[in-house]
Amino acid sequence: MKYILQVNDVSFAYKDKVILDKCTINLKQGVFYSIVGESGSGKTTFLSLIGGLEMPKSGKIIYNGQEVNRKNLLNYRKKAISFVFQEYNLIPYMTPYENVLLAMQVHDNHVDGLKAHKALEEVGLTKDKIYRKVTSLSGGERQRVAIARAIFTAAPIILADEPTGNLDDETSFKIIDLFKKLAHEYNKCVVVVTHDKALADDADVVVRLNINTKHFELVKYERS
Repeated sequence: MKYILQVNDVSFAYKDKVILDKCTINLKQGVFYSIVGESGSGKTTFLSLIGGLEMPKSGKIIYNGQEVNRKNLLNYRKKAISFVFQEYNLIPYMTPYENVLLAMQVHDNHVDGLKAHKALEEVGLTKDKIYRKVTSLSGGERQRVAIARAIFTAAPIILADEPTGNLDDETSFKIIDLFKKLAHEYNKCVVVVTHDKALADDADVVVRLNINTKHFELVKYERS
């Protein structure tokens, strides 16, 4: 199995404070990864780098054998990456259904109403809320919409930042099962930053960002 994403000796600093120092990790499709570590260790920064929201100070990020650079950055973000943000980043005047359709159109250049509806039902959103404005939903419900919007596009890499942070235990377990399904059945590369022990423990691979060394440490590896 080849690597879809290679992070080679990547470093990043913010206002002269080193966040990541020559970090290296290789990521495969079909694998569910969780990134753990103390607050401030650089987990969200790492997601921003591999998601093309930030550029590394040094080192390389390679997608399918091609280095990600400023020339191909927009296309990389559009075609390869699907994000689940902590802040949801939904279009507030749209319904959950419309938000998912828009994501499909941006990533795949087409929409599928049945697929959008199924996505929202799979993350536990009830039918009566699928066609309401997202501003009328709770924080946990908005997070479910954000997850549905991200996971049912054609993007091969899904990046999630604390995706279960606003969810109850029952819904969290459903979301974890969805991430597993996306990796194992749909061959996505799923990378999740989390403090949720249940989510981290259920990943195939768990790596810790050490706040002192600024490097990755392998905690668990269970999938070939």
